[in-house]
Amino acid sequence: MTRCATGAASQGRQGSLAFGIVFQYFAIAPMRGLGLRDGLTAAAKADFISLTFFEVGLFRLDGGHGVRALPAPHPLMPDSAAFWFLMQIGMIVGYATSWPANVWLVNRAASRSRCERCFT
Repeated sequence: MTRCATGAASQGRQGSLAFGIVFQYFAIAPMRGLGLRDGLTAAAKADFISLTFFEVGLFRLDGGHGVRALPAPHPLMPDSAAFWFLMQIGMIVGYATSWPANVWLVNRAASRSRCERCFT
């Protein structure tokens, strides 16, 4: 991956992470009755873990793995069917790699809520 492509991927991850944190904030903060700071912290923890595991699976196809599976006469570009086919495969793999992290997050939140009910 070139330096320019690496920078673009990094900016894309930061943008998706910021969007995800804001999105998670509006789901988590009202449900738990958290303020801005605590809500953003909880949203950042949940989204960072989930998104990181998803991207591990999604970008596993980067680095030539998918390109070798579907050789093309030119590099894969967003206007080709092969590119979008590999993105679909990558999203399926990303879903599979993020599943354990999301199950862990849900179980952690469920056990915390059970403990809070016991002590209130």
